[in-house]
Amino acid sequence: MRLFGYKTQIGDVGDTMPFYYNGEWHIFLLATPPDTWTVPERAACTLGHIVSKDLVHWEELPNAFGPGQEGDPDVGAIWTGSIHDHNGKFHFFYTGYSHHAKFQQTICHATSDDMITWEKNPDNPIMHADTSEWEPADWRDPYVYYDEEKGCYAMLIAARLKEGLEDRRGCVVVAYSDDLESWELGGTLWAPQQAHCMECPETFSLGGYNYLVFSRYSGDAKTLYRVAKPGEPWEARPLDALDGSKFYAAKSAGDGDRRFTFAWIPRRKFGSNDEDFIWGGEFGSPREMIAMPDGALTCKLPAEVAASYTSEQNFEIIPGDGEWDGTRCDARGTFGFAHIKTARTDLMLEAEIACDPNTMNAGILMEPTDDMYQGHLLMVEPGRKRTSIRRWPIQWEPFWQAWVPGSPELGPDMARPMLVDQFLYSEPADGLYQIRILRNGQLVECYVNDEVVMSYRIYEESETMFGFFVDQGAVSFNNLSIRT
Repeated sequence: MRLFGYKTQIGDVGDTMPFYYNGEWHIFLLATPPDTWTVPERAACTLGHIVSKDLVHWEELPNAFGPGQEGDPDVGAIWTGSIHDHNGKFHFFYTGYSHHAKFQQTICHATSDDMITWEKNPDNPIMHADTSEWEPADWRDPYVYYDEEKGCYAMLIAARLKEGLEDRRGCVVVAYSDDLESWELGGTLWAPQQAHCMECPETFSLGGYNYLVFSRYSGDAKTLYRVAKPGEPWEARPLDALDGSKFYAAKSAGDGDRRFTFAWIPRRKFGSNDEDFIWGGEFGSPREMIAMPDGALTCKLPAEVAASYTSEQNFEIIPGDGEWDGTRCDARGTFGFAHIKTARTDLMLEAEIACDPNTMNAGILMEPTDDMYQGHLLMVEPGRKRTSIRRWPIQWEPFWQAWVPGSPELGPDMARPMLVDQFLYSEPADGLYQIRILRNGQLVECYVNDEVVMSYRIYEESETMFGFFVDQGAVSFNNLSIRT
């Protein structure tokens, strides 16, 4: 099986816990109970397990373990954690959830000799919040690593300060251990007053920089990172997120040379386009993490995954408005488009967009209707140095609806018409934008210049999956390829 679009045999997938060992990529994952849509039922997760040798072909292994029995600290659910190997034994630290306990979220521990059969620590929970400093309700997502500077193991914990601005108390707590058995709290590592909770924290070094990656549990939810040189404070970069809101709770692992991050793309409740997005869905593709010269952290599709799309697929370009000459469109002062007809399957589209000076924007259409009334845009905007995904038509705000008879009501997406909006790290020196789009059913991944990636889900289905467009300018769409 492939990772992009994967969900377990019993239900959707949630947070990932990747681990590289002995030439294999293991992903432990939260598997939702079948046919659940709302919390707390949907959050009663079991620990799933998949493995790959090449990041392309994945195998589903038996579930590691599930929630405990009545009275156990994990009776309600198994939530996010991390794996570490030590002295021939694998240690899994995870969040145990028990709704009726004094401490609903606690740090629990399990061990294994083979990563298949696990034994929970009879002393669970091994750690809970110190209520003199932190709230008892948020104490989760332990990430364990070896701290070279301190010469011991360290554990990051997603928590909330007891005092401070109500919706900005999210922090990262650190604990230390010499043997992975006994732990001592070391205090608050970082509290930037930025989020309700900084979920799934992790830290690692790449390209001479230290990184702290976390998922912001707040209105503007996404997986963010901060960067620092050794011994210096954490800083942001203009491109401060790994993706948009549709690639959440990303966690990573490395083999000593390369590092990859993994996360899920959410689905809508009941699988309906009229409902809101919910927690959990299907996997996105592996993303290779790249440290830029100034410490900015970018993600690209691994070369081995891109190379696995080997079969060329036929397509036909059907010009629409604008002056078309082959795959070049002159739409200075207007809007031009073309439809691309191809068979609907799991595929990868690649193209090169070359914008003439002063072009406002251009890009790839996704599921455009024949009359161009509805669809989605992967848009590059040269003047603003950014790329985005937008859905149209953008709904009228309530004030204007009174003046526009028949104007549709605001839908769940339309309050945020710019669903994903990330700045390109740099303007292409040659003026070219390299586009790569992966489609698998409703799931979409859009890569631009191997720097920006945006995950998305499209429920609409039109006569054509793709098209070209240019708004107020002239553009050449070169080297179009569609492969399965």
